[in-house]
Amino acid sequence: MGDIGPGRLVVARAMTFGTNQQLPVEDLKNRASARILPVPTPLQEVLDQTPRLSKYVVPAANGADMTITAFRHLWEQVVSAVDFEVRPHMLRHTYATTLYHAGVDLRTAQQLLGHATIQMTAQIYTHLEAEDGLKVAGRLNDYLAGNPAKEHDAG
Repeated sequence: MGDIGPGRLVVARAMTFGTNQQLPVEDLKNRASARILPVPTPLQEVLDQTPRLSKYVVPAANGADMTITAFRHLWEQVVSAVDFEVRPHMLRHTYATTLYHAGVDLRTAQQLLGHATIQMTAQIYTHLEAEDGLKVAGRLNDYLAGNPAKEHDAG
């Protein structure tokens, strides 16, 4: 079974860089790190169009194993496409936020994020819930001004 397949991505190894080449790290951070992730259709379409000459999910532009030089070039393109500071680990936080907003429950999010403890995932979800709680100010202002909330806005 390959690491990338229709609708799924297998996380079975980690990767770091040596001088310029990828070095596989067979030992993952913890047992929970080994997991199978669902792949949303838009990402599946990108993966299906990507040459598969590398065993890693993110290959170099030619499809071969990523080098540190190729990664830096790829990341420069990412940075130039946005108007804020962005670092690679932020993509993981974006994934956690997307799971939360999609209504994924805490246990499932823990498994998908590869967290060893539910507390780690709960800290992320609790932070997001606090941010969402602040967004109700407009509804409160409308209510206090005598403008009743629409039935579908009550949630």
